[in-house]
Amino acid sequence: MTIEEFTSSFYSLRSKIESYANKLLNKRVEAEDVAQDVMLKIWQSGLDLNTIKNPEAYCIQMTKHMSLDRLKAKNFQWSVLPEQLSQREAADNPETATNGVQFMEMLEVALRELPPLQRKLFEYREMEGLTYEEMGRREDLSLSSVKVYLHRARTTLRTALINASNGEL
Repeated sequence: MTIEEFTSSFYSLRSKIESYANKLLNKRVEAEDVAQDVMLKIWQSGLDLNTIKNPEAYCIQMTKHMSLDRLKAKNFQWSVLPEQLSQREAADNPETATNGVQFMEMLEVALRELPPLQRKLFEYREMEGLTYEEMGRREDLSLSSVKVYLHRARTTLRTALINASNGEL
């Protein structure tokens, strides 16, 4: 694909892609990143334009998938962390930053103390955003077993963090 073909077929759709991504993500910067990623992926793939019947629909579909991937990854991205760990607040308040660092250290210690399967399932769910079904397939476990292991992991982590923070935070 030449630059001219790319520009005429795909790059002209960038504003529509950004607008659609913004509707899905509700964040302009994230939407711009998704649009850039879509354009980059199309350019790097070197698609044959004759194979795509409707470039606009193709781009919108890619945008939807990339946006949903971002939402899924960020949906539960460390929501166990306190609100005070936002970067802006941490930069404004050294005490908050210190508390955040201490919390992360306590969390890492508590994670290391979990049984290996519970830790792995917790990381799949909380860090990678996998569904219960996906985790069950990866570890060859039933849906109910996955839920039980995750519940135990969360309970153990919650208890360990409460116990560790009683004297520190």
